[in-house]
Amino acid sequence: MFEEGVCTAKWYVLFCKAGRDALVESGLSNKGFVVYRPVIEGNKKANGKVGKIRKESMFPRYVFIRLNESCFQKIDEIRYYPGVVKFVQFGIGYASIADDVICKIRQFRENWVSQKKQDAYLREGDFVNINADGFHEILGTVSKLSSKERVFVLINWLEQSKVLEVHIDLLEKVS
Repeated sequence: MFEEGVCTAKWYVLFCKAGRDALVESGLSNKGFVVYRPVIEGNKKANGKVGKIRKESMFPRYVFIRLNESCFQKIDEIRYYPGVVKFVQFGIGYASIADDVICKIRQFRENWVSQKKQDAYLREGDFVNINADGFHEILGTVSKLSSKERVFVLINWLEQSKVLEVHIDLLEKVS
């Protein structure tokens, strides 16, 4: 299952019960394991409307865990931890992830967060694409900042200028 005799730690993947990956991450971390669950901020949508911003996993139901030889005795403790379904396997061996892949995931997450923060700094006169149902890639101009989450956007719609109040997460700044 695990490659004995290898002294370096490897990243493995845990598959968790739905909605339990955060619990698994915090619980195993509290037990002294090195775990990683990349988290991004997303919008909770209901009835097609944008709701509150919440943190969600980049890979729902999956948690990465770093294990070495000294952790082999604790495999059952991990496997039977509340919320864990199983280790991800390919054939009879546990699937391991290279350190550079985890680094790339971390880098991608940081770039994504930085981009979201950059997009949040819209100014009047900025050009934006509206990415919402019925308005896919409609180009507009920020006419007024309403609040941290809402922006007034001027668009040309059917030969007329219209001002829309749009949630900031539905806008993409055009450079």
